Amino acid sequence: MDGSNRVVLVDTKIYWPNAIALDYTVSRVYFADSKLDYIEFVDYDGKGRVQVLASTKLIQHPHAMSIFEDHIYYSDRRLQRLQLYPKYPNGTSREYPSHSFSKALGVIAIHPVLQPQIKENPCSTSGCSHICALGANGTFTCLCPSGHVIEEGGGGRQCVLDKRPFMLLVHKSMVVGAALNNEGESSNKKHLPHEIGGIVPISGLRNTDDAEYDPLTNELFYLEHGAPVLLMTATLMSSSMIHKTSLTSNNRSLILANQPPDDPSCMAYDWNGRNIYVGKKHSQTIEVVRTQGEQFHTVILHNDQSPTAVSNPVAIAVDSDRGLLFWLDQGKGGVSTKLAGADLDGNNPLVLVSTDLAELDHLALDTVNRRIYFTEAKAGRITSVSYSGQDKRYILNDAAKQPRAIAFFHNHIYYADTAFDKIMVGDVDTGSGDDQPPEFTEFRANVEHLTNMHIVHPANTRESHPCHNNNGNCEQLCIPRGQQNKFICICGTGFAVDEETNKCKLSAESFLIIAGKNYIKSIPTDPLRSKVTAFDPLAGTTITSLDFHYDSKSIFWVDAAGLNKGISRLVLGESESRLIIKNNFGGFTIKSVAVDWVNSNLYFVNADSDRSNIEVAQLNGENRKILLTTRTETPTSLAIDPIARYIYWADQGQTPTIQRAWLDGTHKQVIVHTELKEPTDLIVDPNSHYLYWTDAGMDGIFRVNPMALHTADGNSELKPELVRSDIAEATGIAIVGQNMYWTDRRLEKVFASTSKPNQSSLLLSPSTMIGDLPELSDLSAFDPLAQPKSNSPCHISESLRKSPCPQLCFALPGSSSPNCACAKGVPKGRICEG
Repeated sequence: MDGSNRVVLVDTKIYWPNAIALDYTVSRVYFADSKLDYIEFVDYDGKGRVQVLASTKLIQHPHAMSIFEDHIYYSDRRLQRLQLYPKYPNGTSREYPSHSFSKALGVIAIHPVLQPQIKENPCSTSGCSHICALGANGTFTCLCPSGHVIEEGGGGRQCVLDKRPFMLLVHKSMVVGAALNNEGESSNKKHLPHEIGGIVPISGLRNTDDAEYDPLTNELFYLEHGAPVLLMTATLMSSSMIHKTSLTSNNRSLILANQPPDDPSCMAYDWNGRNIYVGKKHSQTIEVVRTQGEQFHTVILHNDQSPTAVSNPVAIAVDSDRGLLFWLDQGKGGVSTKLAGADLDGNNPLVLVSTDLAELDHLALDTVNRRIYFTEAKAGRITSVSYSGQDKRYILNDAAKQPRAIAFFHNHIYYADTAFDKIMVGDVDTGSGDDQPPEFTEFRANVEHLTNMHIVHPANTRESHPCHNNNGNCEQLCIPRGQQNKFICICGTGFAVDEETNKCKLSAESFLIIAGKNYIKSIPTDPLRSKVTAFDPLAGTTITSLDFHYDSKSIFWVDAAGLNKGISRLVLGESESRLIIKNNFGGFTIKSVAVDWVNSNLYFVNADSDRSNIEVAQLNGENRKILLTTRTETPTSLAIDPIARYIYWADQGQTPTIQRAWLDGTHKQVIVHTELKEPTDLIVDPNSHYLYWTDAGMDGIFRVNPMALHTADGNSELKPELVRSDIAEATGIAIVGQNMYWTDRRLEKVFASTSKPNQSSLLLSPSTMIGDLPELSDLSAFDPLAQPKSNSPCHISESLRKSPCPQLCFALPGSSSPNCACAKGVPKGRICEG
């Protein structure tokens, strides 16, 4: 029972042995074959093989069995039943009892005689510190769990922590460890069979791409991809998840469990800060995540359209002792393929290699000699450069090879050749200056479906870093910085450091909210001043519109399809959003949403194939009411000016117009009907009261001054003023002070420029805020300047101390009295009855 003296009992006429049971009384091994459909037994020494049952009437797909007294109890998956049969051959022909079960699987007989006691148990006095395994003839062997070894000089009975290095092998369906000696060589010179080392093997995984191990906490982190999901766009996204598993307790949890399905593609572990770095292809970011305690996380690098932008990260490596991060980026959408580096907090990014690069694969570090090794499988290359990007060398340059996963330890370079299913090893003389590539020899053969590998050296893992002690007294994230135990504290997503208290506070800085068809994300309006990410990316099915309420720190958005069809609300600092207005009846679909930040109302367009409604509700979704309904017009985008007390909307009907009404839906008026083709989004500058809109048919941005109208109900109309004409396909617009931002769906970018019309013949080029954003739909600027405060009769006064209206309250132009409306009941003055 200690694993020694292994012998083969049966190796003929056996195809799919699927069940085994022991008969202690006669020392026999019973086994069933699910392909050949039989039950047989042999003696403990493999002799005396006898067939017990092979009748298709009684056995067709045996799965499990147990022996008790004179009978075999076995489950049959095809017959879907539990069957009883004598354990001796040539049983009688009478019917034996059976019980039908759907998907009959395991079966166990329970009785004291099936676990007989022995008179003298050597393990009772063994003195083994962990595991005692019985051997033949009254002997025993002390064994240790993975990660421990028998202590030298301890009499072979005491287990201590195993400080030897081992190789972490990541397969698609499992993660295992292979032992090495201190020189980086295999613990078994013949390579097969290999000694398992370091960790308890983890199996039953699906499509695992990467894994990392922390020997101090005995925790394994692994990146697992689910089946790809085809969204309501052409985008394929897999339900990628990062799991954390304790190899001591087998407890498993998710890293970033509350995030929407993104596409994490690579990761690396910071052993000093106890953080994990995650590269994401879909959101084009690199994030840092705290793994101990509350999982604070933040984006440290993103696609800012700079030379160091993150676009398509495929591999990450960390030198935790020096506080450095390196990543391979395959590039896309104008961002070049490169090897780049940065500090662990994302500062000081630097492109190290950007020329003569093929399809990039994996990355490994020589932290002693400060060198980087990376693979290009399709080119058959392994390349090495210094941490500064200098001294480029080819370690392997052979088109007949296919190097992918790579690891480095003690001047040994290991790479997995997926063309030959082998791991190769070669000595790299890092100090001689000799440019001759190493000779590679076979380290391990028949390695199928290997996706990654790393070297883990527990003896080199520092236990004294300040981040290990109470997270370095950091409130959220402790980030190693250089040598000599230096570190910095940073805040997670949605938080920023308070300069007075040095604590993390909810960030109220200015940022853009960007919506695509199936995502919502944020970027700072001034990336040079702030790198704070306001909230985690949000997922949807068909997101068409969004807005915000600055005072309550809330974001509202419309999803026109999917499980969350309707209007959802996220309060910054909270982890979960809430569906406040459901749109799950009939064929109606909400198209646009706009916030009245002064009177705390929410306006939206709700339409089906026959009619369109402009509706209103309170910010929590309650007291929903239809203000306007039409069968002849097609209102789309909404904009609110609660200071001037008007609602505006674009009509994309047969004759496009821009219209307005009072906030209660009365006094409807067309204000623009010329120079319109396809108005897509409206926004009001609350300071000048100018109305801006994007027109996808006119390829431009226009504006008018509605305050120039002379009558409230007349037919006066305004002539549009061109602001910009160099727009390919604008879908969203936002105004903050003198700055204007817009989304261009065709160019997949967000641009910024002045909101004033161009006065010269030379059109100044706008600045690019972010790129590579597919199927852009809308944009808002979360900023106090975009929602200035204003007086309103709907506000709670000191004398009244409650809302003047029980349900809905509207402020009307030129009036100092509140206009109350009822979503339910009959209005009588300011009261709703019934």
